[in-house]
Amino acid sequence: MVRVLRIGRVLRLVGRAKTLNRLFNTLMLSLPSVWNIGSLLFVLLFIYSVLGMQLWGKVVYSEGGLSPQANFRTFPRALLTMFR
Repeated sequence: MVRVLRIGRVLRLVGRAKTLNRLFNTLMLSLPSVWNIGSLLFVLLFIYSVLGMQLWGKVVYSEGGLSPQANFRTFPRALLTMFR
């Protein structure tokens, strides 16, 4: 309940201040574009993760290279490695 009141205060403040209202409206209008860019980046990470699994999935761990935390043996680990 307290958090709802805090959010209400912020929204009332946005309604009163012209500059803050303009920034909020700009943020709301740019969200679809941000969603499209994020989706594109996820598709690229997905493609390169699958490609990494195909090319380097059987590589043996070494001191300076791949480790149990950063490898391409499984898809989730490959996706996290590409994200890193």
